[in-house]
Amino acid sequence: MERDEITIDLREMVLYVARKWKLLVLCMVILAVLCDVFSFASSAKGKKDEAAEAKKKIETIKEVDEVDQAFGAYSKYKEQYDNTFDYISGSVMMGLDASAVAKDSIVYRISSEDAIDIAKSLESFTADDALCKSMADILGCEEKYAGELVSVKNTTGEVSLGNVKMDLTIDSAVVVVTVYSSDEAKLTDLGNVVSSSFESYAASMSNTYGQFGIEQVAQQQGMISDSELADNQQNTNATLDSLKSAMDSFGTSFTAEQTKYFEALKDNMKADDKEKEISYINVKYIVLGAAAGFILPAIILAILYILSRKLKAVSDVSDSFRVDVLGNVVDGTDKAKAQEQIEYICAQLAVLAEKSQKKNIVFASTVDSKNLAGIDEIADKAIGKTLSDAKYAGAVLTDAKALKVLEAAEGVVLIEKLFATTYNDFEKELQLCKRLNVPVVGCIVVR
Repeated sequence: MERDEITIDLREMVLYVARKWKLLVLCMVILAVLCDVFSFASSAKGKKDEAAEAKKKIETIKEVDEVDQAFGAYSKYKEQYDNTFDYISGSVMMGLDASAVAKDSIVYRISSEDAIDIAKSLESFTADDALCKSMADILGCEEKYAGELVSVKNTTGEVSLGNVKMDLTIDSAVVVVTVYSSDEAKLTDLGNVVSSSFESYAASMSNTYGQFGIEQVAQQQGMISDSELADNQQNTNATLDSLKSAMDSFGTSFTAEQTKYFEALKDNMKADDKEKEISYINVKYIVLGAAAGFILPAIILAILYILSRKLKAVSDVSDSFRVDVLGNVVDGTDKAKAQEQIEYICAQLAVLAEKSQKKNIVFASTVDSKNLAGIDEIADKAIGKTLSDAKYAGAVLTDAKALKVLEAAEGVVLIEKLFATTYNDFEKELQLCKRLNVPVVGCIVVR
């Protein structure tokens, strides 16, 4: 029997590609990662190549050394500038308005023979982690910037603190705990947690100086103009400006080629800084990689589908080889479901066999049991239930016993599996049936 021209069913081809979705997803992930890595690597290499090329164009080693030395100094200034800039940007203290700042001044009097020494020692009080956390929780700021809002100053010798008169004896001293706040409403809460921490710290100094007296004698809260805070802010901003000026001064006397090399080195530093700040993700390249990971494998699968010389669709059996399709069984379903499907097909055959007076019907295939994945065994059981005189022969092209069973049959039902049975084998099977004068009743297709 000659087969008709094989036609490609686009719907079946799309379904075939879609059934390979796990492979497509894997390819998408792999190419997306590779493209992102390529983007990062090529970008970094491009920057380094620019610096290397600029360096080659400089005429003397001395000029190269001049640039390298200048860049080394520039890098140190740049690091200091970045640290200062980050501090100014995040610091609560630097964000305060010195002309009207919320300030709490808590005055303590120390009574002891060593009062002066104790007062000087208390100036070393700084906010510990627990205090910083408490202050940060109140202000809603970062813990690392909370500690600088507290300071302790030995004011012994000053006759007054604002409106508070200092009444000191020879065995007494005064320290002032200062607390700044970005919100006047939170100043009292801050003062309470700071004074509690400070008093605990002062109590611990009794191990060094013995028992001494310390009492809070005054407290001033409110919005004030603070010149000391203003000076500190001004000095910090001036430091940032001087660092910027120093950085800008490098390279002013370089030749054109030295300048290109110096700028390329600076660009490399900027690229390194970006790598530290952001993740190595390039969304554009990831999307392109994922798209390529889907499209290219899909095209390859479609080409392989078209070029395949195996049965690809149920229509190949009915349209190209003109063999009736009695039904199809989906491979991979549970055996009970497959047996139920085959039993239904066999029931139809029993009716046809009775009408045509054909009792000896054989089930045969071109593929072995391994490729049928147990469907042949299920078919054998189903045949016994519905067709008492029928039997399963097996692979008639390779099994001599199956061939003898086929030879004695009055009709044959073929069981073939898509993407396992080749066109040539199926055609040979049909020709064999024709030579043995065994009519083909139909075909069961395993998908």
